[in-house]
Amino acid sequence: MTSQQSALAQVNQDVAATLAALANTPSEDVNSDDLVSKLQELSLQRQNILDVLLADETLTDVSFWQEQWQLTQTFSQGAIEARDHRQSLLHAGRQTTRHINMYQSIDDNR
Repeated sequence: MTSQQSALAQVNQDVAATLAALANTPSEDVNSDDLVSKLQELSLQRQNILDVLLADETLTDVSFWQEQWQLTQTFSQGAIEARDHRQSLLHAGRQTTRHINMYQSIDDNR
């Protein structure tokens, strides 16, 4: 295993751990934003390492590339689920704010 492959394995573990932590952290939590930023950084690192490995013409292990493809799909799905969950919470928050504003407006008109 090359140093790039070792680095990729570590980044893969970090991405999986960050996605798991993100799934278990409420979006209102201050750490939530830090986890999202960390996930973005790790995704960029992973992509850069994969680009370097892809340029290495001696790395022709099909099972390695299939595993990385599968991990990419898994990580993408986890990120999409986290994004969708946060968007739904933001939408619910906006609706609540609208309801509060409406009730305040009604109360002000009394």
